[in-house]
Amino acid sequence: MPSARLDYQNVYPVLKITEEVMKEKKYIGKALDDEIRDRSSRYVAMQMLSEDLPDPANTVSINSAYKDSLGLPGIKMHYRLSDYSRAVLPQMMEDYVNWVQVTNGKPRTLPGAWSSEHHLMGTTIMGTDAKDSVVDADLRCYDHSNMFLVTTGVMPSSSCVNPTLTGMALAIRAGRTIAAEV
Repeated sequence: MPSARLDYQNVYPVLKITEEVMKEKKYIGKALDDEIRDRSSRYVAMQMLSEDLPDPANTVSINSAYKDSLGLPGIKMHYRLSDYSRAVLPQMMEDYVNWVQVTNGKPRTLPGAWSSEHHLMGTTIMGTDAKDSVVDADLRCYDHSNMFLVTTGVMPSSSCVNPTLTGMALAIRAGRTIAAEV
């Protein structure tokens, strides 16, 4: 079973809730303020995260059919969520439903839509061979020995946790290599 987690988000829901309450056209003045405060104070945002394994079929390539304002080509992405990652959804939904019941909550929107948006990784893969990777274990580019790519872009996949600590460890590794050569 893939690793996954439910996160509570620290979001400010007042604008969303105000729009919702205003559409109801039931409240004005102090009653409107009170309703917005009441709903906002009981709002909890959650997200479900799952890991995603590397897949050679997931690619980013040049899109020559699109040019930006400078005339540079755009990108073409091909991404397919794996069956491995999808396998965790039923358990995550069960956990979510249980959480809502235990807290006597009321879902505003139902989860279930997949998105990949938080931590950009990949496209400059780390490896041991220039034929299928961009940088070596020290983040040195194979085709430019004096250039290091200190980025989470070297990671071929994502776990269900932030890549920050791994990115920092990689930066320290690259920094040590650079310092030893200066």
